[in-house]
Amino acid sequence: MANVDPVPDPLSDGIIGNNLNFSIDVNDCRMGPMLSDNWPSLRKLGSGYFLDSIEIWVTPIEDKSMPNILLYEVKNGPWLQQFNNDIDISKVQEGSFGASISGEPGVALNQVRRNGHEIKSTTKEWELTVDGSCSTGFGWIYQYTAENLHKNFNRRRNFAPGKHSCHWETSEAMSGFEITITQVICCKITDGWRKLKPNTKSNLTKLCPKMSHTIKITFNSLDGFNENFENLLKSKKSRKDLLNVTLIKNASAQIEDPKNSSVGDTNIERSVTKSNIYF
Repeated sequence: MANVDPVPDPLSDGIIGNNLNFSIDVNDCRMGPMLSDNWPSLRKLGSGYFLDSIEIWVTPIEDKSMPNILLYEVKNGPWLQQFNNDIDISKVQEGSFGASISGEPGVALNQVRRNGHEIKSTTKEWELTVDGSCSTGFGWIYQYTAENLHKNFNRRRNFAPGKHSCHWETSEAMSGFEITITQVICCKITDGWRKLKPNTKSNLTKLCPKMSHTIKITFNSLDGFNENFENLLKSKKSRKDLLNVTLIKNASAQIEDPKNSSVGDTNIERSVTKSNIYF
């Protein structure tokens, strides 16, 4: 959700900027069943696909006729600043003590007893970094950090970051803004030989270990923004179908052309990019 309220100039009847309040609710980033579950060749090489990272960015658009002017000032936020999805870790720390009894020469009896106590701690499954400035905008970047704890990659098939919001006071030099959400999915190469020697030939040499899916919504004008935003919410163009990517043995990934659209001064774009770099 987003709302724009003009800021009047106290010295005249004009407008010196706008109060921009936005809230981006990423309520579900989800993967279907992992491709490796149904593709034996991929299963021999590794596991995938699952979520690797998620980025949410809000970027101002500069009016080129007013260069070198501060685009906005942060009045409140940004929220969410910390992500508290903690997971518990349990570890038993053992100690031992023993006794030795010697009888006849060359004969010894040993008894060892072990005791231990459980140590509990917490860690974050996803690490959140908040980055940006008053010229680049703000971004929330999530990176999965519990890989060494959870060997089951199915845990990484869905994630709901939640609401991300901020209050900006914009200047006349800011003509609009963009919201960009990018989810990176990956395939983990677990085959030991090819992990150490990524140039080793396999039946899946053209597989994409990483792919990113991006949706970008560009609001080209702040004039009449609230009415235009309501029209966007009502438009069927803002509801998109799936964007298909086809992986074929010994062939490059085939990515369907995105169906971009426009509603008034708002553009909606989707894209998928691929990477053939092993990691």
